[in-house]
Amino acid sequence: PDRFTNPKPGDRFVEFDVSVSNLGQQHLPVAAGYFTLRDSAGLEYRPRTDISKDEVLKQVTLAPGQHYNGQLYVEIAANQQPANLVFSPGVVGWSTRIDVAVAS
Repeated sequence: PDRFTNPKPGDRFVEFDVSVSNLGQQHLPVAAGYFTLRDSAGLEYRPRTDISKDEVLKQVTLAPGQHYNGQLYVEIAANQQPANLVFSPGVVGWSTRIDVAVAS
């Protein structure tokens, strides 16, 4: 993703273009830490937050009706395939969870 960041030996980066729209009635927090990637073996990975690109997903709060686009970079084992990307905001009392199947 940038010239300073490389995956560990045996790993690779998977890039996601993420588009989030707040269709609810409350403010919606969005941050890379609220996403999890599950691979084809069932292992879970968190996005890398040390990527220095302008398009990388930033921590924002979306008011009702607002929209945000950004990129996520997740480092996974090179021999695995991404299976599901999960968005679950870490807000006390919320049970919001969006689980999206990843197309290869």
